[in-house]
Amino acid sequence: WFAWIYSAANLLLVFCPVRGVVQICVNAWYVSNLFNVWLSAIGIGAIFYFLPKLTGRPLYSYYLAQVAFWGIALFGGWGFINVNAPLPSWIPSLSAVLGVMMILPVLAVFLNVRGTACGCTGASSDDRVLTLFRFGSLSFVVAQLMNVIGAIRPINEILAFTYFFPAQNHWLVLGFFASVMFGAFYYILPQVLNVDPIASAKIRLQTIFLLGGVILTGVALGVGGIFQGINLSKTDVAFADVIKGTFPFIFASTTGWLLIVIAGLLLLLNLLSLGGRAGCACWKKCGKSEVCS
Repeated sequence: WFAWIYSAANLLLVFCPVRGVVQICVNAWYVSNLFNVWLSAIGIGAIFYFLPKLTGRPLYSYYLAQVAFWGIALFGGWGFINVNAPLPSWIPSLSAVLGVMMILPVLAVFLNVRGTACGCTGASSDDRVLTLFRFGSLSFVVAQLMNVIGAIRPINEILAFTYFFPAQNHWLVLGFFASVMFGAFYYILPQVLNVDPIASAKIRLQTIFLLGGVILTGVALGVGGIFQGINLSKTDVAFADVIKGTFPFIFASTTGWLLIVIAGLLLLLNLLSLGGRAGCACWKKCGKSEVCS
């Protein structure tokens, strides 16, 4: 899928670029497929694979899983084209209708995750990894609901050029995809390297910083975008005042980004410690245990 959308977008936008406003359609198609289909399919596939392993339960419904994947494939790649784009009105209208239909796979994912993981609690490293998958699932629902809301024409006219849509991308890429991939790292690497899992406390610390940063940045940009759009629609408010009104939300989102950077550094330290223990195990097998000591 990625090879198809990437090659098609490069052909139509870079090597043999189409003319005029058609570039808007191609770009929207590529971005929508990249985020809403390719990244979403990988993340949802990882969630549906790891949740049964972490909870010790079968997946709640394979039929809902099929609804989720086929719904993403059918409705996710049609591009959430801005209603104000210089295109024939039927194109953004059709895009908005198909965008709203994304509520079906989102609901299927939510019900499947809730039915599989509901009630699983504990303090082991597997439970901390499960927290990452739960948060990733919740972030996917939030991101796609923001997409659906933003596809509605009256709302899109207010929020089109605000921080609302960067907030949606933030929830999808860092809240959903990154959280799921971090959880996959913590589950797969100890088994591949044949070492003990990372301590639960270390995973918990990294998870706290990641969740705190994602929530703080996502909420700040989302709420800030709503206020920004409302003020932009008021003719009696100067543009400079609109920009100044977003400063508190930008400061809050910057703090969130700092927490995310700390979470990334903690992940790096956890993975390095895992690799170090794997290296020690190899040295011991080679009869050089004094190096590890």
